[in-house]
Amino acid sequence: MADIIFEGLLQIVITPFHTDGTIDFRSVDRLTRSVLGEGASALTVLGVSSEAAYLDEEERR
Repeated sequence: MADIIFEGLLQIVITPFHTDGTIDFRSVDRLTRSVLGEGASALTVLGVSSEAAYLDEEERR
């Protein structure tokens, strides 16, 4: 397998939630566009210290 070399700004992003605990997809879209628009080369979502533990199986897909 070839090595993958990441270059540039690799931004870790949060997962915004509504008060009822569901994912706020509108805010996810806005945040993603903002971070990429500011020059990020790639995004890390649901990383080691993320909100993944709070998502149900369907939301993790």
